[in-house]
Amino acid sequence: MTTQRGIPRSQLRTYTLTREGHFDAAHRLPNYPGKCATLHGHTWRVMAQIEFPIIPVELVSHEDPDVCGILVDYHDIDELWAEWDHCYLNDTIENPTAEVLANILLEALCDLVEDSMGGHNLPFEATIHVWESCLPPESCATATIYQPSEMPVPTEREWMEGDEQEHAPWTEALRESLERDGLLS
Repeated sequence: MTTQRGIPRSQLRTYTLTREGHFDAAHRLPNYPGKCATLHGHTWRVMAQIEFPIIPVELVSHEDPDVCGILVDYHDIDELWAEWDHCYLNDTIENPTAEVLANILLEALCDLVEDSMGGHNLPFEATIHVWESCLPPESCATATIYQPSEMPVPTEREWMEGDEQEHAPWTEALRESLERDGLLS
């Protein structure tokens, strides 16, 4: 069975990867007019999420011995915040708020995803959540970025039900990319 775009429905998948972790670190907020301006520490909780709206199933195939089957290694995600464990954050970050840490981690996560995809120009959305404590109820800072492919990606509904003419350029670009990479014959 194929989609209205002519690509076999069994050839496309949507994936969301989630990895949580924590690190213990001290910091102070030099620009804050309250008690957080003095040295204190937290057990920071971090959650990274990566959503891939359209992935060729061949990238996660169990049938191809040359395919790793891992989109992004969880261990590599852990390494994004591992360097901050048991350190004084102000040594490397001037004003280490939860928002600043979320932004730094988000940039690093995007680089990791792009490196992990091995040259496949596939769209993804990355999100980082940073809490100052592992214990609820706490507030968190969240940073999200959408990294598009070269062509605009139709929504799932547009993909399955949409007008073929409207998304023909994207469909052709995806088909060419998959064929070039040997993922679609």
